[in-house]
Amino acid sequence: MSQDDKSLFEETIRPIERPRPGGAGTDSTARSSRQRNFWLLAAATLLAFLLVGVFVFLPGANDGAQPDVVPETATQAAFEGPPPLSSQERAELDAQSQRDLAGLLTQQDRLLSQGVEQWGGDAWQQYQDTSRNGDDAYLADDLRGAAAAYEQALAIGNELLVLSERLLESAIEAGQAALAAAAPDEALAQFEIALAIDADNIAARTGTQRAERLPAVLELMRQANGLESDGDLPGALGLYREALAIDPLWTPARQALAAAEGDLEAYRYGQFLSQGYAALSASRFAEAVDHFTKAKALRPNSSEAADGLFQAEEGLRLGQIALARVRALAFERRELWLEAIAQYEAALETDATLEYAIEGLARSRARRDLEVKILNLLENPRLLFEDAVLNDAQGLRAEAARIDPRGAQLAQQLADLDRLIAAATAPLPVQFVSDGLTNVTVYRVGTIGTFMATQIELRPGNYTAVGSRNGYRDVRKSFTVLPG
Repeated sequence: MSQDDKSLFEETIRPIERPRPGGAGTDSTARSSRQRNFWLLAAATLLAFLLVGVFVFLPGANDGAQPDVVPETATQAAFEGPPPLSSQERAELDAQSQRDLAGLLTQQDRLLSQGVEQWGGDAWQQYQDTSRNGDDAYLADDLRGAAAAYEQALAIGNELLVLSERLLESAIEAGQAALAAAAPDEALAQFEIALAIDADNIAARTGTQRAERLPAVLELMRQANGLESDGDLPGALGLYREALAIDPLWTPARQALAAAEGDLEAYRYGQFLSQGYAALSASRFAEAVDHFTKAKALRPNSSEAADGLFQAEEGLRLGQIALARVRALAFERRELWLEAIAQYEAALETDATLEYAIEGLARSRARRDLEVKILNLLENPRLLFEDAVLNDAQGLRAEAARIDPRGAQLAQQLADLDRLIAAATAPLPVQFVSDGLTNVTVYRVGTIGTFMATQIELRPGNYTAVGSRNGYRDVRKSFTVLPG
């Protein structure tokens, strides 16, 4: 089988009716072929005898005509052919032909069971023709020709068997890809080819079942996507579940269901918030209270819902003019200083004489500045190793402690700052070991003197110890004392 034939089989995979492997029709065709060849051989033998009679008896009936004289060398050359077979060679070729014929019959049954008639193409036709040529040669007692034809047919059959394995794998892969691409007709076609080759292949059977159900799954997914786009998540959830009930392996339905279930609560919560803020912006305070109350019921600890509800309730009492102040105060209570500053600045742009906005802006800016300084120390605790920074931190802590009322966020920041200051000021025992001859000085502490071993208490920080001895160069050792 040529390479072009193989490429053609692999590229052109089209499903047709599956054959019935090992059926009676195939065996009867093979027997009819051999019987027809036998009678053709008998007729050819009879014709040969008649021709011999013509050449033997007709010359005697000729009126004294002399036959042409044919040179002996020409006669010998005309009848030269393959050397005759010895009895041993005949026996060996006959046994080989019988073995190859038995192998061909087994091989042919296997190929037919794999639907070779669907995908075998020219190679299958060549296989059949070569097998028949072997049969004809064997019936004509041409053992050499029979053995050669049978051997060639077996080689073609082996190539077809190898090709069937490749076609099976390719068809299953193509079917799976078609399923993933939501192409049920193409998937069915590929899995039918695979089943024609291996009717018991589990992957092909499962793929066929999924491909047959895929149109229904795709229709449910289409409807569910439409409902989800329209904002009907509960309806979409039901359809996603129906799709998974039909095909539990359909990944898009499983992913869509998980996402929809996770988003349902967030969707409802976000919807209530959006409606609440829309009503708030339109000064429909009673409607806003209703929406924020529903949002808070879904998420009781939500600061957004609580803040919106507070603004709506305050709006009912104060009206639109005081709404900006209410919002700014809400941000201050939540210690969102940047947001509060933005509200006060927006109010002052409208009326620069608003006293509450002037005071609130100064208060929010001061709190924001304090927050930034504290956060910088919390994020960089080693700054406290420097005496100047430690003194500033202690002053900053005292300033923050005077704020009343104090929000939960500031209280936590102060607790964290207290912990860092305490760690930075708590002396730690440090063991020094020397040779008893070297005079040791620690910068920022003073001279320790000579010793074999001694212990002093040092605050966390960076230090340098210098060892001096007459006749020797000074030795410096830098070290860091860390809290804990």
